[in-house]
Amino acid sequence: MFGHWLAAGVGLGVTLLTTPLVRRLALHYGWVDQPNERKVHTVPTPRLGGLAIYLGLLSGVLVAHWSGTSYRLTRPYGGILLGASLLVAVGIADDLYDLWPSLKLLGQTLAALVALSFGVTIQGLALPWRPAGQEWTPLGAWGPLVTVVWMVALINAVNWLDGLDGLAAGVAFISAATLTTIGLSSAKPDPAAALFTIVLAGTALGFLPYNFHPAKIFMGDTGAMLLGFLLAAVSVTGVMKSATLVAIGVPVLALGVPIFDTVQAILGRLQRGQPIYRPDRSHVHHRLLSAGWSHRGAVLVIWAVSGLFCSAALSLMGLEVASATISVLVGLLLLLLCIRRPTSKG
Repeated sequence: MFGHWLAAGVGLGVTLLTTPLVRRLALHYGWVDQPNERKVHTVPTPRLGGLAIYLGLLSGVLVAHWSGTSYRLTRPYGGILLGASLLVAVGIADDLYDLWPSLKLLGQTLAALVALSFGVTIQGLALPWRPAGQEWTPLGAWGPLVTVVWMVALINAVNWLDGLDGLAAGVAFISAATLTTIGLSSAKPDPAAALFTIVLAGTALGFLPYNFHPAKIFMGDTGAMLLGFLLAAVSVTGVMKSATLVAIGVPVLALGVPIFDTVQAILGRLQRGQPIYRPDRSHVHHRLLSAGWSHRGAVLVIWAVSGLFCSAALSLMGLEVASATISVLVGLLLLLLCIRRPTSKG
């Protein structure tokens, strides 16, 4: 575990140190996010904070890799780093030049394909409703397609969630910490997967002091897409490869908030007859603000729901289905009550 904590500390420290430098660079060159009728912030704010998250992640993982043979990166994790680097380049281009949605989707797909070519793939799912001893269902030729769809979907889910100060970074921290616990405590521990997720948790935590309301800098698409890609790819490599886990449920619950937010936003857009990629104010955080919650209050509500979903993932890992069900229902009820019952702003 020493290597894991060392890597997390390096990732956190590098992110803490480089975020102000990136902020200064963004201000110098005018790389700022301007307010508009759809966005919540009211003053121009520097972006590209995701670059600091990337530098923290890269530093933490490489320090662990060079610190000892037990933490050396295998081929799939090298592929994840390459895919992440490609996606960061796409994110920077989008933050600076506002890429067409089709170009951004192409970049996301290419990043997923890079990881896939290095062996990051969903080989099958453990389905709990099948007879004992037959839970594991191979996906065969469908595996690569399912893998790419999973990664692209999570990239966009976290990107769409990034609508309030500190929201995406906080949810990523909670999810990454949960996946770290799963990676180290499952029947077949995966220290390499846990290394990536604990460093990701460290970098998200290191970014939060600059990003919590009022934000001094935004992570931008550079950071949000990176977080989504890493959470998706590492869950594929770690959690989903174990037939001993209820693999169809654990990662979905650990990443439950961005997935839930994306699904309800897409369904709402389809119902209104508008393209699913067109930005609007139908996301959970927008609805909480409309219900009267303050900026910080809305973020804390979603963090709490994310924590309950992640608690359900940990319960499901131990096959405690009743506990997992209760945690999910409490999380959904909390969210529903907070959206439907306005509170005073403050």
